[in-house]
Amino acid sequence: MEINNDNNGELTPGKSNDFEIQVQNDYTEDIKDITVTVTIKDVDGDDLEEESKSFDLDAGDDDNIKVSFNLAGE
Repeated sequence: MEINNDNNGELTPGKSNDFEIQVQNDYTEDIKDITVTVTIKDVDGDDLEEESKSFDLDAGDDDNIKVSFNLAGE
C-alpha cells in the first residue's frame, strides 16, 4: 500500500490523500464484486471510511486500486 505515492504512511491534512492498494488473486477461480475499504482511525474523534468502486479480479491476476480521502476540512 502507498499513501500519496509514498510508502511512509504519512497523510497530508488540508488536501486530498490517495491510498493505492495492490490486490492479488492467488485463488484458482475468478473473484467478482470486490471492494476495498480504507479506514483512517480517530480523525478529530471520528473514524473516516472510504470504499473503492466494485471490481472483478481473474484468477492469478492483480490490480492496483486507488481510494481517495479529502482531508481539506480536517
